[in-house]
Amino acid sequence: MDVLSRLEHFFCFHFQLMLSNCPQVEDKRLELEKKYVSLHARHEGMVKVHNMTKQHLQRLKVKIKYLIVAKRLL
Repeated sequence: MDVLSRLEHFFCFHFQLMLSNCPQVEDKRLELEKKYVSLHARHEGMVKVHNMTKQHLQRLKVKIKYLIVAKRLL
């Protein structure tokens, strides 16, 4: 066998080996994909809550400033 034939045989063998293990790989991929979707949804929710909290904090700061100004005027 020449070198090219050996390489071709080697890659064909390993490709077939990968395909024979494919169900486990596919199961793992599906599991990780579900985990990613779940984590992505949680992250989006946390970002939404964080942004709402920042907006609430900003509104409170404005109210406090108005109260301080009003107190000075009295």
